[in-house]
Amino acid sequence: MERFEGALYAVGEGLRKTLFLLSPDIKACVQEIRLRVNRPVALTIESGSLYVNTDSTLSKKPCGNSLIAHKTDIDESFRLICGCSVYAHTEELKQGFVIMKNGNRAGVCGTLSEQGMMHSISSLNIRIAREILGVADELASKYTGGGLLIAGPPGSGKTTLLRDFIRTLSEIYGKRIAVIDSRGEISGSFTGIFQNDLGCNTDILLTSTKTVGIDIALRTMFPQMIAFDEVGTMEELESIKNCFNCGADIITTAHISCEKDLLSRSVTQNLIKSGAISLIAVLSPKIGGKITFLKPEDLII
Repeated sequence: MERFEGALYAVGEGLRKTLFLLSPDIKACVQEIRLRVNRPVALTIESGSLYVNTDSTLSKKPCGNSLIAHKTDIDESFRLICGCSVYAHTEELKQGFVIMKNGNRAGVCGTLSEQGMMHSISSLNIRIAREILGVADELASKYTGGGLLIAGPPGSGKTTLLRDFIRTLSEIYGKRIAVIDSRGEISGSFTGIFQNDLGCNTDILLTSTKTVGIDIALRTMFPQMIAFDEVGTMEELESIKNCFNCGADIITTAHISCEKDLLSRSVTQNLIKSGAISLIAVLSPKIGGKITFLKPEDLII
């Protein structure tokens, strides 16, 4: 609930008042606040989308009482998200997001110019970061060393699990870990201050290019482990192989819709076959649901 309320500073005042009056139970389970021009304000929860009404109640479908985000609301919210300085967030906006306070992040849609400037904003997606201490206890009990891949559908809690696993290994087991945080989402970084607890033996490098970050960490921080979110390119895979050859273990995540995607998608297939991964944790769509633990040999015949 506190994380939800902490994100409302970035919502225009007209919408903010209604959202602030939502019930505590709803605030506690909201994953995203979605604002679209001339469309009802929507909240993403585990079971899907709910629409906010003008009296701070919720509906499963838009109705005549829906709270509408007008263009003025979107423009005001965008200015607040950027701290009234869009220019300061130019590099982030080229990638379609803005790092917010309290570890939250806003996705931005609009018109992207050839120079990479975002304007004529049409929709905003404020994603509420979650920090759940102890959520990685089961994973830590299964982990015996080597590389780790956390895989699951969008919204299944991969980053939340990754964050607490880093904290556990760093704080309890004393592992030196370098975190390559390309969107500030793992650390909850805002103006150089880290909002999330990643342990006392963790070094955090903020960079939009994971491959460069991995190389810097290997050369300068001498980590035992390197962690980053969402492996997605063959270039990143080559960096992981370099870590493996240098003796540093990798902890990373990947989007999959189901277990069979692990070998049907080229990046995860090559990652699993590279030898850099010792354990795979497959998450169910439900946050906090069952985790299936696999070894590479369980998948590769």
